[in-house]
Amino acid sequence: MMLGLRVPPAPQPPSGAPGSLQVFRASPGFLRYRLLLWAANQGTALIGLLFALFYFDQSFGLERAKQAPDEVARVLSEVLQLSFLPDGVRFLWDLFEFVAIGLFLAQLPLSFLLISIDYQQRWYMMTDRSLRIREGVWRVDERTMTFSNIQNLTLRQGPLQRLFGISDLEVRSAGGGQSSGEAERKGSLKQTHSAFFHGVANASQIRQTIWERMQGLPGQEDSPEPERLTAAGAARELVAEARALRRAVS
Repeated sequence: MMLGLRVPPAPQPPSGAPGSLQVFRASPGFLRYRLLLWAANQGTALIGLLFALFYFDQSFGLERAKQAPDEVARVLSEVLQLSFLPDGVRFLWDLFEFVAIGLFLAQLPLSFLLISIDYQQRWYMMTDRSLRIREGVWRVDERTMTFSNIQNLTLRQGPLQRLFGISDLEVRSAGGGQSSGEAERKGSLKQTHSAFFHGVANASQIRQTIWERMQGLPGQEDSPEPERLTAAGAARELVAEARALRRAVS
Protein backbone atom coordinates (compact mmCIF):
# COMPACT_ATOMS: atom_id res chain seq x y z
CA MET A 1 0.00 0.00 0.00
CA MET A 2 1.32 3.42 -0.93
CA LEU A 3 0.07 6.89 -0.14
CA GLY A 4 1.01 9.95 -2.14
CA LEU A 5 0.07 12.41 -4.84
CA ARG A 6 2.73 11.41 -7.36
CA VAL A 7 1.95 8.20 -9.21
CA PRO A 8 4.80 6.49 -11.09
CA PRO A 9 4.10 5.84 -14.78
CA ALA A 10 4.11 2.07 -14.39
CA PRO A 11 4.68 -0.46 -11.61
CA GLN A 12 7.60 -2.84 -11.60
CA PRO A 13 6.73 -6.25 -13.07
CA PRO A 14 6.18 -9.06 -10.54
CA SER A 15 8.62 -11.93 -10.23
CA GLY A 16 8.64 -14.43 -13.06
CA ALA A 17 10.57 -15.88 -15.94
CA PRO A 18 11.96 -13.43 -18.52
CA GLY A 19 9.58 -12.96 -21.42
CA SER A 20 6.53 -14.21 -19.53
CA LEU A 21 5.19 -10.76 -18.61
CA GLN A 22 1.68 -9.87 -19.79
CA VAL A 23 0.17 -6.42 -19.22
CA PHE A 24 -3.58 -5.83 -19.23
CA ARG A 25 -5.35 -2.48 -19.06
CA ALA A 26 -8.91 -1.48 -18.31
CA SER A 27 -11.13 -1.45 -21.37
CA PRO A 28 -12.21 1.85 -23.00
CA GLY A 29 -15.72 0.64 -22.22
CA PHE A 30 -14.81 0.93 -18.53
CA LEU A 31 -14.08 4.63 -19.00
CA ARG A 32 -17.42 5.14 -20.74
CA TYR A 33 -19.10 3.17 -17.95
CA ARG A 34 -17.51 5.35 -15.26
CA LEU A 35 -18.41 8.55 -17.15
CA LEU A 36 -22.03 7.44 -17.40
CA LEU A 37 -22.15 6.88 -13.64
CA TRP A 38 -20.43 10.23 -13.15
CA ALA A 39 -23.01 12.01 -15.29
CA ALA A 40 -25.86 10.32 -13.43
CA ASN A 41 -24.39 11.31 -10.06
CA GLN A 42 -23.82 14.89 -11.18
CA GLY A 43 -27.35 15.15 -12.52
CA THR A 44 -28.76 13.81 -9.27
CA ALA A 45 -26.64 16.26 -7.25
CA LEU A 46 -27.76 19.18 -9.43
CA ILE A 47 -31.43 18.26 -9.05
CA GLY A 48 -30.98 17.94 -5.29
CA LEU A 49 -29.21 21.30 -5.08
CA LEU A 50 -31.86 23.12 -7.10
CA PHE A 51 -34.65 21.46 -5.16
CA ALA A 52 -33.07 22.45 -1.83
CA LEU A 53 -32.63 26.08 -2.93
CA PHE A 54 -36.14 26.28 -4.36
CA TYR A 55 -37.67 24.58 -1.34
CA PHE A 56 -35.97 27.02 1.02
CA ASP A 57 -37.15 29.98 -1.01
CA GLN A 58 -40.65 28.56 -1.27
CA SER A 59 -40.86 27.83 2.45
CA PHE A 60 -40.37 31.53 3.20
CA GLY A 61 -43.01 32.42 0.63
CA LEU A 62 -45.55 29.99 2.07
CA GLU A 63 -44.92 31.19 5.59
CA ARG A 64 -45.44 34.76 4.42
CA ALA A 65 -48.63 33.76 2.61
CA LYS A 66 -50.03 32.16 5.78
CA GLN A 67 -49.44 35.35 7.71
CA ALA A 68 -51.08 37.57 5.10
CA PRO A 69 -53.51 35.61 2.89
CA ASP A 70 -54.85 38.77 1.28
CA GLU A 71 -51.39 39.55 -0.08
CA VAL A 72 -50.66 36.19 -1.72
CA ALA A 73 -50.00 37.73 -5.12
CA ARG A 74 -47.43 40.13 -3.71
CA VAL A 75 -45.80 37.42 -1.59
CA LEU A 76 -45.43 35.11 -4.57
CA SER A 77 -43.62 37.85 -6.43
CA GLU A 78 -41.24 38.15 -3.48
CA VAL A 79 -40.44 34.42 -3.20
CA LEU A 80 -37.47 34.39 -5.51
CA GLN A 81 -36.03 37.63 -4.17
CA LEU A 82 -36.89 37.10 -0.49
CA SER A 83 -37.50 40.83 -0.22
CA PHE A 84 -39.39 40.41 3.04
CA LEU A 85 -36.28 39.12 4.85
CA PRO A 86 -33.93 41.39 6.74
CA ASP A 87 -31.05 42.67 4.63
CA GLY A 88 -28.44 40.72 6.62
CA VAL A 89 -30.29 37.41 6.22
CA ARG A 90 -30.90 38.03 2.54
CA PHE A 91 -27.21 38.73 2.01
CA LEU A 92 -26.17 35.52 3.76
CA TRP A 93 -28.69 33.48 1.81
CA ASP A 94 -27.58 34.99 -1.49
CA LEU A 95 -23.97 34.28 -0.54
CA PHE A 96 -24.83 30.68 0.33
CA GLU A 97 -26.58 30.17 -3.01
CA PHE A 98 -23.62 31.65 -4.87
CA VAL A 99 -21.09 29.47 -3.01
CA ALA A 100 -23.17 26.28 -3.40
CA ILE A 101 -23.61 26.73 -7.13
CA GLY A 102 -19.98 27.81 -7.53
CA LEU A 103 -18.66 24.72 -5.74
CA PHE A 104 -20.85 22.46 -7.83
CA LEU A 105 -19.59 24.01 -11.07
CA ALA A 106 -15.96 23.97 -9.88
CA GLN A 107 -15.96 20.27 -9.03
CA LEU A 108 -17.30 19.25 -12.45
CA PRO A 109 -13.99 19.46 -14.39
CA LEU A 110 -11.99 18.20 -11.39
CA SER A 111 -14.09 15.07 -10.88
CA PHE A 112 -14.13 14.46 -14.64
CA LEU A 113 -10.32 14.70 -14.73
CA LEU A 114 -9.94 12.33 -11.77
CA ILE A 115 -12.01 9.68 -13.54
CA SER A 116 -9.77 9.95 -16.60
CA ILE A 117 -6.58 9.72 -14.51
CA ASP A 118 -7.96 6.78 -12.53
CA TYR A 119 -8.63 4.97 -15.80
CA GLN A 120 -5.10 5.61 -17.07
CA GLN A 121 -3.44 4.53 -13.80
CA ARG A 122 -4.93 1.03 -13.70
CA TRP A 123 -2.26 -1.60 -14.28
CA TYR A 124 -2.77 -5.36 -14.39
CA MET A 125 0.46 -7.37 -14.78
CA MET A 126 0.99 -11.12 -14.91
CA THR A 127 3.99 -13.42 -15.29
CA ASP A 128 4.30 -17.19 -15.17
CA ARG A 129 4.57 -17.07 -11.35
CA SER A 130 2.61 -14.10 -10.01
CA LEU A 131 0.39 -11.12 -10.77
CA ARG A 132 0.46 -7.47 -9.70
CA ILE A 133 -2.44 -5.00 -9.71
CA ARG A 134 -2.16 -1.27 -9.15
CA GLU A 135 -5.00 1.25 -9.09
CA GLY A 136 -5.96 4.56 -7.52
CA VAL A 137 -5.13 8.26 -7.86
CA TRP A 138 -4.93 9.92 -4.45
CA ARG A 139 -4.43 6.60 -2.72
CA VAL A 140 -2.42 4.17 -4.80
CA ASP A 141 -3.18 0.53 -4.01
CA GLU A 142 -0.75 -2.10 -5.28
CA ARG A 143 -1.20 -5.83 -4.61
CA THR A 144 0.92 -8.80 -5.61
CA MET A 145 -0.09 -12.47 -5.51
CA THR A 146 1.70 -15.66 -6.45
CA PHE A 147 -0.28 -18.30 -8.31
CA SER A 148 0.66 -20.90 -5.69
CA ASN A 149 -1.48 -19.02 -3.12
CA ILE A 150 -4.53 -18.28 -5.27
CA GLN A 151 -7.60 -20.21 -4.14
CA ASN A 152 -10.57 -18.70 -5.97
CA LEU A 153 -11.39 -16.79 -9.15
CA THR A 154 -14.76 -15.02 -9.38
CA LEU A 155 -16.12 -13.33 -12.49
CA ARG A 156 -18.74 -10.58 -12.03
CA GLN A 157 -20.73 -8.66 -14.63
CA GLY A 158 -23.77 -6.48 -13.97
CA PRO A 159 -26.38 -5.54 -16.59
CA LEU A 160 -24.82 -2.12 -17.18
CA GLN A 161 -21.34 -3.63 -17.43
CA ARG A 162 -22.67 -6.12 -19.97
CA LEU A 163 -23.92 -3.19 -22.05
CA PHE A 164 -20.38 -1.79 -22.18
CA GLY A 165 -18.76 -5.19 -22.73
CA ILE A 166 -16.75 -5.22 -19.49
CA SER A 167 -16.61 -7.31 -16.33
CA ASP A 168 -14.65 -7.64 -13.07
CA LEU A 169 -12.46 -10.55 -12.04
CA GLU A 170 -11.81 -11.10 -8.33
CA VAL A 171 -8.70 -13.09 -7.39
CA ARG A 172 -8.71 -14.41 -3.83
CA SER A 173 -5.66 -15.98 -2.21
CA ALA A 174 -5.18 -18.40 0.69
CA GLY A 175 -6.53 -17.01 3.94
CA GLY A 176 -9.14 -14.93 2.18
CA GLY A 177 -11.95 -17.45 2.26
CA GLN A 178 -14.51 -15.01 3.63
CA SER A 179 -17.36 -13.79 1.51
CA SER A 180 -17.09 -10.42 -0.18
CA GLY A 181 -19.50 -8.92 2.35
CA GLU A 182 -17.39 -10.11 5.28
CA ALA A 183 -14.26 -8.86 3.59
CA GLU A 184 -15.86 -5.46 3.07
CA ARG A 185 -16.49 -5.22 6.83
CA LYS A 186 -12.92 -6.31 7.58
CA GLY A 187 -10.97 -4.11 5.22
CA SER A 188 -7.53 -5.42 6.18
CA LEU A 189 -8.38 -8.98 5.14
CA LYS A 190 -9.86 -7.76 1.89
CA GLN A 191 -6.76 -5.76 1.08
CA THR A 192 -4.45 -8.61 2.00
CA HIS A 193 -6.19 -11.54 0.34
CA SER A 194 -8.07 -10.31 -2.71
CA ALA A 195 -7.42 -8.26 -5.82
CA PHE A 196 -9.61 -7.14 -8.69
CA PHE A 197 -9.24 -6.79 -12.43
CA HIS A 198 -11.78 -3.98 -12.77
CA GLY A 199 -13.37 -3.10 -16.08
CA VAL A 200 -11.55 -5.52 -18.38
CA ALA A 201 -13.01 -6.73 -21.66
CA ASN A 202 -11.29 -10.13 -21.58
CA ALA A 203 -11.94 -11.23 -17.99
CA SER A 204 -12.75 -14.80 -19.06
CA GLN A 205 -9.44 -15.07 -20.90
CA ILE A 206 -7.53 -13.67 -17.92
CA ARG A 207 -9.27 -16.12 -15.61
CA GLN A 208 -8.41 -19.03 -17.90
CA THR A 209 -4.76 -17.91 -18.09
CA ILE A 210 -4.50 -17.67 -14.31
CA TRP A 211 -6.13 -21.08 -13.91
CA GLU A 212 -3.75 -22.71 -16.38
CA ARG A 213 -0.74 -21.21 -14.62
CA MET A 214 -2.07 -22.32 -11.27
CA GLN A 215 -2.27 -25.88 -12.57
CA GLY A 216 1.12 -25.74 -14.30
CA LEU A 217 3.28 -24.63 -11.39
CA PRO A 218 6.59 -26.55 -11.10
CA GLY A 219 6.27 -29.61 -8.88
CA GLN A 220 2.51 -29.41 -8.61
CA GLU A 221 2.00 -32.46 -10.84
CA ASP A 222 4.07 -34.58 -8.43
CA SER A 223 2.17 -33.46 -5.34
CA PRO A 224 0.51 -36.15 -3.21
CA GLU A 225 -2.97 -37.28 -4.08
CA PRO A 226 -5.70 -35.54 -2.08
CA GLU A 227 -6.51 -38.81 -0.29
CA ARG A 228 -3.06 -38.91 1.33
CA LEU A 229 -3.64 -35.48 2.82
CA THR A 230 -6.71 -36.67 4.74
CA ALA A 231 -6.85 -38.45 8.10
CA ALA A 232 -8.43 -41.51 6.49
CA GLY A 233 -5.60 -41.81 4.00
CA ALA A 234 -2.98 -41.48 6.73
CA ALA A 235 -4.74 -44.16 8.81
CA ARG A 236 -4.76 -46.57 5.88
CA GLU A 237 -1.04 -46.03 5.34
CA LEU A 238 -0.39 -46.68 9.03
CA VAL A 239 -2.40 -49.92 8.96
CA ALA A 240 -0.53 -51.10 5.85
CA GLU A 241 2.84 -50.39 7.46
CA ALA A 242 1.79 -52.21 10.65
CA ARG A 243 0.78 -55.29 8.65
CA ALA A 244 4.04 -55.23 6.72
CA LEU A 245 5.99 -55.00 10.00
CA ARG A 246 4.00 -57.91 11.50
CA ARG A 247 4.77 -60.09 8.48
CA ALA A 248 8.44 -59.20 8.70
CA VAL A 249 8.59 -60.10 12.40
CA SER A 250 6.76 -63.41 11.80
